[in-house]
Amino acid sequence: MKLVCTEAYIDVGRRAGELGLSIPDAVWILPSNFESMASTGEAMYAADYDLVVKLLRCAGLPYSLLKSASDTHPKLIQQSCEFAALPLLVFTEYVLESNPGIVSKTLGILLDHFRSKSRNDPGKDHHIVRCRIVKEEGGRYVSAEYEGPIEGFGDFIGKVE
Repeated sequence: MKLVCTEAYIDVGRRAGELGLSIPDAVWILPSNFESMASTGEAMYAADYDLVVKLLRCAGLPYSLLKSASDTHPKLIQQSCEFAALPLLVFTEYVLESNPGIVSKTLGILLDHFRSKSRNDPGKDHHIVRCRIVKEEGGRYVSAEYEGPIEGFGDFIGKVE
């Protein structure tokens, strides 16, 4: 299991402004290359981007996309059905204040999905989840990353709340 917490992440508001975007008042689902892309046309999404959108929509959780519903952007190719690579999830202070517990709700929905998907799979011990979230705290952005088995993802949720 790999859990990496960093003291700082890039200023999401400033980066969004450089790209001509405004920060939404919802969980922001971003492309994997948000930090390095020169324009929104270069967005490259994690393979499980659509899954995250679908799960948040079904749960009624507020989310916002970098792209409109009609836009299509390339996604990273999934090399294995045993590996889930999630898009970058950003929780701004506004979102955290107006929706207490949204981090655990969002990640809990993902955990429930992965658990149910692997429940009857004999190879479930080999399933790996990669997730990176960014939270705004006191005007600073803090990143937390998890890569490991589904069973450890619950511990990650508890540490990032």
